[in-house]
Amino acid sequence: ASAATVLDTTDSGGPALDLLADSYSFDENFHVGDMGGTLTFSFENTSASTAAVTFFGWSVEQNLAAFTDGVELTFGTYTASVAEGVSTGSNTNFLVGAGQTVTLMIEYGAVFDLPPEFVDDFANIDFTVQAAIVPVPAAGLLLLTALGGIAVMRRRKAAA
Repeated sequence: ASAATVLDTTDSGGPALDLLADSYSFDENFHVGDMGGTLTFSFENTSASTAAVTFFGWSVEQNLAAFTDGVELTFGTYTASVAEGVSTGSNTNFLVGAGQTVTLMIEYGAVFDLPPEFVDDFANIDFTVQAAIVPVPAAGLLLLTALGGIAVMRRRKAAA
């Protein structure tokens, strides 16, 4: 992956994105008066191996404006709640099996102004998703070693 694919709200609910094709970034400003909603992004592991997914640098910024009732994030087994008016962020890692799809869902409330009020106040949500195949280079060698060990044990048993 040479550069990140930049997502926006129009990508929500679209077809599954290939986890291994690129890294994905989202950075959206929500302006005072915007209605609440749900963003849904699906990511598919199109490989025949398990993928390690990094959901890093996600943040919710509510400095000039805030989301009514905050923001809820769910990504695979990971969940996070950000209270109304609070700015925070985090990172997490998890595995996605071969051929599986994992969904990122972001639920947010209507945007309202925080004092002091300025023109064009906004709240922000951003994240980046990257994935890589989990290497299993020794698995084949380990299997061959185990089979060889079983064969040696059978020969010893048969000779005795």
